[in-house]
Amino acid sequence: KGLSPQEALVVTEFLNGSSHEETARQLRIAQAVLEEHLARIYSKLGINDRYGLAQLISPSGVAAS
Repeated sequence: KGLSPQEALVVTEFLNGSSHEETARQLRIAQAVLEEHLARIYSKLGINDRYGLAQLISPSGVAAS
């Protein structure tokens, strides 16, 4: 199953370098809700953390600056 629209927004914010706090504020959601989104994103993508997310997105395995 793919990412929900909200989960996709979380991924976009993280890939733009936003912190957890900045992402929650930008998306106008509580930090706890953000953590729930992250858990689902990581589970769906088979990764454990933000670094794994960057590796999936970047063909070279290194996140672009």
